[in-house]
Amino acid sequence: MFSFRRRKKKEKTEKVIENTTRESRRSVADDWKLDSVDTELSDYARNTSVSTTQDLKENCKNMVAAQNEIAGARTEYGIVTSYLTDIQKLEREPMEKRKELIGAAKNIVLCLREQEKGKERKVTLSAEQIRNLEQLENTRGGINRQINEMKEQEKYALLIEEDIRKLENEKKAQRKQRREILFKQRALKRIAIAIAILVFSFFVLFVMVALGSQTDMSIPYSITVLMAGVSGLWIFIESRKNRVDMKNLEARQERLLSLINSVNIKQVNSKGYLDYVHEKYKVTTADELEYQWKQYLQWTDYQKKSQMNSEKLDSNMELLKNELLRLGVQNIDVWSRQPEAFIDEREMVEARHNLNVRRQMLRERVDYNMNLRNQCLARIQKVMDDNPELEEEINAVLRSYDIEI
Repeated sequence: MFSFRRRKKKEKTEKVIENTTRESRRSVADDWKLDSVDTELSDYARNTSVSTTQDLKENCKNMVAAQNEIAGARTEYGIVTSYLTDIQKLEREPMEKRKELIGAAKNIVLCLREQEKGKERKVTLSAEQIRNLEQLENTRGGINRQINEMKEQEKYALLIEEDIRKLENEKKAQRKQRREILFKQRALKRIAIAIAILVFSFFVLFVMVALGSQTDMSIPYSITVLMAGVSGLWIFIESRKNRVDMKNLEARQERLLSLINSVNIKQVNSKGYLDYVHEKYKVTTADELEYQWKQYLQWTDYQKKSQMNSEKLDSNMELLKNELLRLGVQNIDVWSRQPEAFIDEREMVEARHNLNVRRQMLRERVDYNMNLRNQCLARIQKVMDDNPELEEEINAVLRSYDIEI
């Protein structure tokens, strides 16, 4: 029983401690919730202020952009209107008073077309080639003499090359002939040795036969001697002929060598001249120089015509501007760049149509940006009305964008 009471007392003590701890925790939680609410309210107010400022800046940016667009569109609208006013002035003038204007416009169009044709002409000459041809044109004899000289030198160079080929062939033939003569001479030497051995053998044979059989060998001796003499004579004649042929061949070789040296000198001089003129005029043949000369003549002709055309264009452009000034046209520089409009009525109608379309587009652009500006202004006014406590900050933002309300 004592044990039961002590357990019961202990349980009561634990309940008291637990209740105390729970109340303490509840108190701390309530204090934390109060602090959290205060913090959230402060953050909300701060975030609201930041969001309001950002919205205000965004509307200010849009308003300034709209005002700039309106100003630009109105300026362009005035320019387009002045173009249409010029067209009305021109159309009110009778045709008699516009004759000079139309004539000048036609001449300008023709001159411009001629300029476009000139741009299509292909002249492949470099500036250096043009300078060389200009100098050659002013030299004594001119370009034709130089071209003819180059052609003659090129033909002469071809003849020299042909002579060199013939001389080389002759040189090969002489070498072959020399080898043949030397071969014949060596053959004669071998034949002479063979005949000498043969005659000696016959003599030995005849002596042995004469000593052995006591036979008269005078006739075989005579025949052998005769054969040896005839063979020796033939060998001598052929050998002498070979020596004469070799001597003649050496003389011909000397003359051939002299000719080769002479032709080589001519080739060097001819090649030196051609290399110089080719490098001077930046060509490889006389035909190419002749082609360049034709190109140069076309280029000079074009330059003369271009100069005349430019002078004619300038004079008619001046006349056109004077006539436009006389007729009271405001945008003279603009209309002087459109001479086709004064010649073809369809061009003027198309120009008027394009200007009207542009003006309508500008009106729509102005209306859109006017609505955008008014909307931005209304939003800015609403921000000012809804946030009087932010008046200083709002005024600072408006001043930064140069906006007065």
